[in-house]
Amino acid sequence: MKSYRLFFNPLLILLMFFIALLESRREVLAESNPIVNRILIVGNEVTKEYVIKREIYTRPGGELDEDLLEEDRKRLLNLGIFSDVEFYVESNFDGSADIIVIVNERFRWLPFPAADYDELDGWSFGAGLYHRNFRGRNETLGMAGLFGDAVQYQLIFSNPWISGDHISLQAEFNRLKRYNKYEDFHETYQSYEAELGRKWGEYIWGRIKLGYLRIESEEIGITTTTEFRDDIPLLQTTFIYDSRDLYINPRRGYRFTCVTGQYGFPFKEPDYRAIQLTGSRYFPIPIGRTLAFGFLFGLKSGKTPVYFRYYLGGAETVRGLSENTAKGGRLLVLTSEYRFDIIKTFNLMNRIDFGMGGLLFIESGAVWDGWEVFGNQRFHSSYGAGLRFFVPIVEAVGLDYGWTFDGSSGYEIIFQAKI
Repeated sequence: MKSYRLFFNPLLILLMFFIALLESRREVLAESNPIVNRILIVGNEVTKEYVIKREIYTRPGGELDEDLLEEDRKRLLNLGIFSDVEFYVESNFDGSADIIVIVNERFRWLPFPAADYDELDGWSFGAGLYHRNFRGRNETLGMAGLFGDAVQYQLIFSNPWISGDHISLQAEFNRLKRYNKYEDFHETYQSYEAELGRKWGEYIWGRIKLGYLRIESEEIGITTTTEFRDDIPLLQTTFIYDSRDLYINPRRGYRFTCVTGQYGFPFKEPDYRAIQLTGSRYFPIPIGRTLAFGFLFGLKSGKTPVYFRYYLGGAETVRGLSENTAKGGRLLVLTSEYRFDIIKTFNLMNRIDFGMGGLLFIESGAVWDGWEVFGNQRFHSSYGAGLRFFVPIVEAVGLDYGWTFDGSSGYEIIFQAKI
């Protein structure tokens, strides 16, 4: 009996060791993230499921990462076809988890009244009709017409992922007829453009555009040819780096673009080139506030026609400054904004998202011809305040009022975010 007790005690100790080892393993498993079992999509009445799932980087078989889920949610919102996106995690008995993605689709067909205003073209009013999720593939098909001081037409089709690995396609037709009061001539502008693009990784896009432009004017000396018409082939390339958290009303991240264009054939008029650089940086600060900084630089070279000049002033450059303050082939604008929420974005009928924000701004810019005169060029500055309304299709509509440091002032109608 005594020998049996001596033999039994080591077995008991060994058994207790294995039990302790299993318990410690169970605690480690409990502290680690569960494994994703499956991803379920709910609410996509029209949108193809693959359009949603290709934007979700969380994968079945991988560990659940809440930060990655939030990035997935924002990536789906940036598609522009959902008024709201929510992710829910449902735990299973085996310790895994199911991800349930609930999407609210925006109205797909959206007829809407349209308006446009700037100092050069004045007021124009009309209507448009856009299908924002054509065939359930995140395609855009639209048309719009505006009538008034300027007459404008537009047809557009785009698919941000038409084939392969983020291959995009966009085709567009535009026509504009107006009186250029700054240069005192009438012009008709018409363009046909097709653009192919590709996305690399999470933040980088590259695009190439082929186009044909026709500019007509009955006044002498406006076009580069004697036929009162310039027929211009266009080759344009675009590089984009965009790490913004949200494309509408971003809180953090960067956006940088470089656009280069060759207008016409080299050594045959018309023949001119353009490069435009833009950059934005966003910093979140407490209580839903944001600091935003941006710049715009443009350069046009070659025998630049009158209709291709930069004008300083107005919504796209220095707000509150008269749009014809300066003109030339070089442009530089620096902008800073302090943004805050007035009405946080909410959903109407689970189809329409609406929000409202305010901002304070200060900015400065200059337009000139030739680097030799840049040092003598005067920068014009302004400051002011504005409102932003976040709505589908146009995304951001605003009204800004600016004062220059020279004492002049003016309002600007904004149809897209400046930075």
